[in-house]
Amino acid sequence: MAKLGKPYENLVALVAKALHPGATIEVGEWIEGPDGAREIDVSVRGQIDDKQTFILIECKDWKTDVGIAAIDALDSKRHDVGADKTMIVSNSGFTAPALTKARRKEIMCVSALAQGNDIVRFVRNRDFLAKKLSVERYAWKIFAAEQLAQDLKLEELEYDGKRFTAWLRDRSVKLLRENEFAAVINHGILFKQPVKFLRLGETLLLRGIELHLECRRFWVVQTIREDVSHGLYDHLRQVVLIPDKELWSLQFDSRNWQEVVLEDELEALAAPTGTAEIPAVQLDMVLFNPIFGDGQGPAPALDELIDKIRTNVEPMSFGG
Repeated sequence: MAKLGKPYENLVALVAKALHPGATIEVGEWIEGPDGAREIDVSVRGQIDDKQTFILIECKDWKTDVGIAAIDALDSKRHDVGADKTMIVSNSGFTAPALTKARRKEIMCVSALAQGNDIVRFVRNRDFLAKKLSVERYAWKIFAAEQLAQDLKLEELEYDGKRFTAWLRDRSVKLLRENEFAAVINHGILFKQPVKFLRLGETLLLRGIELHLECRRFWVVQTIREDVSHGLYDHLRQVVLIPDKELWSLQFDSRNWQEVVLEDELEALAAPTGTAEIPAVQLDMVLFNPIFGDGQGPAPALDELIDKIRTNVEPMSFGG
């Protein structure tokens, strides 16, 4: 009869091979100890960190967190078989006492990650913080070479087959980026000469436009499943270990950002993402909520037609 944990052990062996491609990996090896033969779930042997190393890996395909008793048992086994390094892999997690004991005994506590593999039950969720720069309200004024219809809508204007609102969208993103702490941005543009726009099939000459943007800067957070094609989550160091040539995956949903108030913005941004010896990935994300942000398509090339630009900014008030 096949051992119940064997599929999980085979998966852990694949992860071990990804982490140590030059090593010899064996599943279900038996090693003679002082009290008889001991079974090793996954063994890794090879030149690791510039020396010949034997890594003992114990796999726990449990639905409950691994407790301190499993750490005690593994500590005994590693001395019996003469392992240089020891790792316990849980498909659930670890209790706090187990992690405390493992840290003292220098036993790695990890969980296997394998995106799309149903064997893996452990899920690594991580909060990602992003800064959001938003146009909350806006107004506009068109300067035309001729009288305009009172019911003119910016969405009706096209230049070179592209929507004028797409250009205004990109322009507002640029203004938000350059004026991060602005509460109000007044932005006027004058073209070198009247520009021919199409409005509902008819030509319309425009000399320029003035925008009044009321802006807001705030922070948002989203909890994301952090996944790897094949990798490990280190519970003691709270980092994801990504082997060479494996894929790290994050899937953000633009609808699931939640506004958050930071008590200390600098402290939150400076929070460590890993330990000094582990290369860490840090994402500095800025989200924009511009005017005409949805479904506008590519912007027309109007920048080269601009003659003069005037921008006035009212800064945000931070109280005190």
